[in-house]
Amino acid sequence: MTWKLPPKSLFIGLSCLLMTGCGYIPTDNDVTTVDVSWSIGGSTCTARGIATVQVTLYTPSQIEDTVTTACQLGHIELTDVSAGIYNIRVDGYPAQSDYPTYGGEVTGVSVRSGSPNVAPSVEMAEKPGALDLTWRFGDGALCAFAGVDTVEVSLWDEHSNRSFFETLSCNPSLARAEAENLDPTRGLIEGVHGILIEDLYAGHYTMQAMAYPADRTLGATHWANAEPTVVHAQITPVELVFQPCTQWMLCN
Repeated sequence: MTWKLPPKSLFIGLSCLLMTGCGYIPTDNDVTTVDVSWSIGGSTCTARGIATVQVTLYTPSQIEDTVTTACQLGHIELTDVSAGIYNIRVDGYPAQSDYPTYGGEVTGVSVRSGSPNVAPSVEMAEKPGALDLTWRFGDGALCAFAGVDTVEVSLWDEHSNRSFFETLSCNPSLARAEAENLDPTRGLIEGVHGILIEDLYAGHYTMQAMAYPADRTLGATHWANAEPTVVHAQITPVELVFQPCTQWMLCN
């Protein structure tokens, strides 16, 4: 008995079925549209004093698109969106305000090319408060002259729950870039001078920071603390002033 190989056309047909279909190969350049809608539970934009919304499409690593429109429109279509998985954030701004007082987001939104996409509606609620953190050295020195490479910041609420912890470069410009790399949405709020710390409930907090040289095994060389008060739906500036570690218990 003689066996014959199946015709070449059969292999091609099977490939079309098992892969993506003949005549189409998906690429990173495929773009589509996403319809984003929002609401304020049990209320309206006008009743809550929200004039505009900022709609942001982003991934954990970068902002893909940001559009500002009137809140009362209730939805907007984002165009030229590449296929992928995204988070969608909606921030509501009162007129003449630099900080949103309402906001919400949906995560893990799958965007497919070839047809329009409708994202789950974003339900906005009143935002907690935030801090705008900056620091300096009490003697006026810059980080490099003070021998400091990194700053370790901790924040506790009045019930001793840790609300924030991060290690960043001492250099303010590098620190802000690092913070926005960890969370790209930190760069959305205009008028922020330092590190934005969001989603804080109103109340009194304790902030402590240690400054370390490049060789952390040497221990911290400077310390600072502050007692900021967070106000609901507002951003509060807080400045840390670093002092040299002159007593062992201050830094270790």
